[in-house]
This record gives sequence, structure tokens and C-alpha cells, in this order.
Amino acid sequence: MSESDPKSLNCPTCGAPLEADGSNPLIRCKFCRNMIMVDALKPGEVPETASDKARGIPEAIMEAIKAGNNIEAIKFYRETYDVSLARAKFAIEQIQRGHLEHPESGFPKIIASSIEIIPKSSGRLISPKKGINLVGWIVPTIILLVLGGFLTLMFNQPGSPFVPNMIALGPASLLPIGPSGIADMVSQFYNGNTELRLIGRVDSTHGKLVWNTVGLPKDSYVDALLTDGNLVMYASQDILSAVHQADGTPAWQVRMPDKLDYGEQSMILINDRLLVMTQDRSLNAYNSSTGELIWRRALTGYDRQIRLMGAWVMIMDYPEGSTNFSLYVLDPSDGHQVHEITPVCRVGEYMEDDIDPDSGIVYDEETSALYLIFGSFNGCIQRYDLQSGQLNWQYFQENAFSFSMLGFNPILTETVLFFSDEHRLFAVDKQNGTAQILLEDPDYELVPLMLSESNLLIRARRTRGSERFELWVLNAVNGTHLWEMVLDNSSPLDPPNEISGLIDIGDYGWTWHPTINGLQLLDFQAEPNQLVIKTINLADGTSSNVIIIPFKSISGDFYSVPEIISWQENILYLSLESDLYILDTTTGKILMKFQ
Repeated sequence: MSESDPKSLNCPTCGAPLEADGSNPLIRCKFCRNMIMVDALKPGEVPETASDKARGIPEAIMEAIKAGNNIEAIKFYRETYDVSLARAKFAIEQIQRGHLEHPESGFPKIIASSIEIIPKSSGRLISPKKGINLVGWIVPTIILLVLGGFLTLMFNQPGSPFVPNMIALGPASLLPIGPSGIADMVSQFYNGNTELRLIGRVDSTHGKLVWNTVGLPKDSYVDALLTDGNLVMYASQDILSAVHQADGTPAWQVRMPDKLDYGEQSMILINDRLLVMTQDRSLNAYNSSTGELIWRRALTGYDRQIRLMGAWVMIMDYPEGSTNFSLYVLDPSDGHQVHEITPVCRVGEYMEDDIDPDSGIVYDEETSALYLIFGSFNGCIQRYDLQSGQLNWQYFQENAFSFSMLGFNPILTETVLFFSDEHRLFAVDKQNGTAQILLEDPDYELVPLMLSESNLLIRARRTRGSERFELWVLNAVNGTHLWEMVLDNSSPLDPPNEISGLIDIGDYGWTWHPTINGLQLLDFQAEPNQLVIKTINLADGTSSNVIIIPFKSISGDFYSVPEIISWQENILYLSLESDLYILDTTTGKILMKFQ
């Protein structure tokens, strides 16, 4: 090793490496805090420690010790080596005992905050002036603040002991519109903390629960839910309940003869009567304010729908001793029978067709007329005057009508009744019963959606080859095809043939809504998760004003099929991924989101 090679210095007390700046013969060990004296380093020289060549104690200190002035000696030592009073006193005592080389050796080690030694031009080593130890209380304070904030955030998250994890399930209904111009919603929720279902009201301005009921019995759920502007009424199992709309407090509760029957309209509200059809095959009418049972009617048929007919209701049931359906028009106030109508479509001298639950039934409130479309051998269209119960006219055709697969989807205008029968689209004159096939296409199933001026919007589902949905617009007078739009990779949210499962990259979901500017086409898409809204001109099919609403809170590349709760002009009320949304479809703003 040459003389110019760097050498390492180690503390003779603890063996730790020393750091020398080359200009000061005094070095303090950063580990044991002892002071070491070395020669001033010169290029090419190897430093010698005080243990190799004894160095004398500064004369001022030695003279003070010899004079017996220990206080002055301690003072000089502290000024020279910048040490504490205790360390200086210990060093002076060691010098007096003859330990001149390392007088601080053996001083008790004290764990303290690190002090950076800063060399000065004078050669003295100084440390910052001692003051308040800020680190000692700032760090714990910061830790406590962070921990407190984290705990606060955790305890305010849905699912915590203080904030239940509420999942919107439906059914849901709108309350009367409030001062903000937007309606609050009531819905069934699932409390993830208690694993029970309940009813709650959501404020439309801030998306929070205004109130919620106590949980339903375990494994119970809401079958139907209605509101009347004062009460919220719902059926669960065989219990019919009502709570006050304002605060959710109980109003009344009664036990029904059985559970609510299956069907789209097995519970309806008309005036002050709440009508429920139950699985024991009975129709029950309750006072909606008190829950009192007003009347009850036993049923024998299998139809499961209560139909509103203006101020009356209508049910389909077997007459006594018969298996052919009749229509019974009832007064909901007391249940008395207003009319019994038994439609028959005669085929020749010996055959006749009867109405059944799959038949088409349309009520025209403006003219108090009832239109019936039925027939499994031949087709019949009949019009009845509902005030008198008399037949006005009848249209007969050789081909039967079938609505069992697609359901009955009519459009009623002032003069024409439009409806489809799978591949055929009919237009019926309301006054005289003249009917014509406006369009027939064996490759498509047709469903009329809306009429704007003379433009008839049709949903067409291709049944030959791969399935595909399209929108067509026809001239409502002569059936001329005006334009069409192919909805690639997208299925309807609305029945029939509605989408099920998930919205993903290969299968979007769409719905539509009429506006004063034409038609809004809403397409729910995945990757990215968003709603794309286009305004369509029905006259020529051109689209404009494309709006995109991103669903930022939905993670992943797919999500469950949305459920349309209701529309209020351009305001859409929606259930999506266990959340409730209120959207303005003209501006693209999310007005409210629950959860």
C-alpha cells in the first residue's frame, strides 16, 4: 500500500469509523460521543490518533486544575470542546486522576436526538443551540391526526357500524314533485349490515336517505310498492303495510288472505282504494288511508291482472259453471259489478273463439271505448261501448292473432289503433273497424313504438340469420319505408326480447324516449362504462346533439343491466349497479346519485 492511499480512522473507544475534515485535529465520534485528537492531515501522511502520540490538555485547563479552580477548568473545557456540563465535569475529574489522553472515555452514553457537528473556520466544533424539541411532539401529533382521519373515513363508509351499506333493489316509485322540480324516490333496499330488506326514501337533491323503515323479517322482500302522495304502501309475504311518506312512520298494517299473486298488475291504487289480487285467487279492496278491508271477490280463472278502465277496474274470470272467460267491469269503491262482457268470435256455424289472458285489450279513455283483439282460429277485432257494455262493431279475418310470445303492444291515436302480430303491422280505423296490414316482413318481428305526425317508429328484430335490432320509420298512412337505423351489438332494455345478464363490450343495452325535438336514443355501453344519448330526427333519421355520461363509479369492464324506474319529461330515474340515479338527458348532468 503506497503512502498516498486513503487511510481509515476508527474510534479507539467504540471502534466506529471517524469522519475527519482534514483541517481540525479534534474529531467527535458520532456513536459514543467521545472526543478524539489527531494530527492535522497532510498529503501523503497517515493520521495518528491521540493514543499513538500523547497530546497535552490545553494549558488554560491544566492551569485551572493545578490552581484548584475546578469550576474554571470545567468552563474552559466546555468552551474548548463544546460539550455538556456533565461531560465536562466527568472529563476534568478524569484529568485529575491522570487520564490525559481520553478524558471523556467511559462517560455514560445517553440516547438523544442527533446533533449535526458543523465545522467552523476557527477550527472549533459547535452544535446548534438547544431549544424546544419540536420533533418530540409534532411527530406523534401528526400520527394521531392521520390515524384519526383514517378512522373517521372508515367509520363513515357504507357498511361501517355507523353507516349501513344500503343496496337499492327495487321495486321503486316516485313521490310527488317537490320544490326543486325533481321527485324524491322510495325504494326497497338491502341493508348489508343486518342482511335485511327495508323501505327507504331518497332525497333527490343530495342523494341521502331521508328515512328508512325497520327491516322486514329475514328472507322477506317487497313484492309491490305504490304511493298516493301521503302514504307509501307495500306488500311483503302476506302482509300489506303503509308508512307515512314524510317521515316513514307506520300508518297501518294488515294481513292479506295470501301472498300477492304473480302478474304485472296484481296491486293497483285507484282513488282511495288499494286493490290486491292474491294467490288464493281472490281480489281484495282496502281503504288506502286506514287499511280497512272494504270488499272481497273470489276468483276462479287463472288471469292475474287488474286492469284500470277510467274510474272502474276490469278483471278476466270464468263465469259460474263455465271455462270460457268473461270480462267483469267493477266499481272499486264497493266492488259491485257494472258490466259483464263475454266476447265471442264466431267462425262459421259451429266454431267460435273466446278471449283469453293473452288477448289484446285496449281502453280508450277519451271515448270510453274498449277494443279487444283475439282469436286462435281466426282473428277478431271488436269495439265495445264501456258505458253500456254493448258491441259497436267487429272486424273478422281468416288469420289468427298471436300475442303470447311478444305480448300486445298497441299505439292508440285519435283515429287509428296500431298494433303488431309478430311479422305483421296492423292499422285499424277506430270509427268503423276497417283494418289493413300496413307492413308485413317474414324476416322481422315488429313492435310499434311511437307516432309523431305521420311518422310511425317501429322496432324491428331480425329473426332470420343472426339476431339484430333495428329502428324503422314508416309513413303511418301507407306504410312506406322512410329510413332505418341498425343498432349493432345492442339489445333493448324494454320488453319484448329485452336484454338480460350484463352490459359488456359485446352487448350494449338501449332504450328510447320521445321528446319535443324527436326521439332520444339512449345506449348503455361498456369499456368505457358510459351512457351515449343521441337525438334522432324522425323525419329523416339524422342524429344530433350527442351526449356522453360516464359512469365513473362503476369499476370493471361490465355491469348489470340498468332498470328504468320512470321518466319526468327529460329527467330519467334509473337504478344501476345497486345505486339510484337521476339524470338530465338534455344536458348530460347527473342530478343525483344514491350511495
